[in-house]
Formats: sequence, structure tokens, C-alpha cells
Amino acid sequence: MEECEQLANMNFKEQMKTIDICAVGPLRVSTALYNGKLLKPNSSVIAMITSQGGSIEWRPVQCPEGGDYGK
Repeated sequence: MEECEQLANMNFKEQMKTIDICAVGPLRVSTALYNGKLLKPNSSVIAMITSQGGSIEWRPVQCPEGGDYGK
């Protein structure tokens, strides 16, 4: 089991990887679709479906004592 991340032992490399995948990744996909002219003007919709772990509401369930701030 991996150590629960606390303020005293932040793993910024892993946090940046999470941001790169979860926040910037959907923008990369959207840009590729747009630049590839795969979206119909004024009628295309892109839906992003995320995991439950990405929800801020899941925090109290996942880590009730706090911690794991970068995930």
C-alpha cells in the first residue's frame, strides 16, 4: 500500500503528472479533434467522463482524515 500523502511529504512530480493527464489531457484530445476537422461546426459536442476519484465530493469518503492532496 502506498503512503498517504501529507503536506510534509508532497510528491510534486506525481501531482504534475495527474494535472497533465486529468486537466490538460482533455484539452489535447479536443484540440486534436478540432485541428483534424473532425468536429462539425455549431453541432459537435465533446463529453468528458471522469472517474469518481476525480470528484471533490469523493474526498471525505476516500480520505476522511485528510491527506492525498495531489490526487
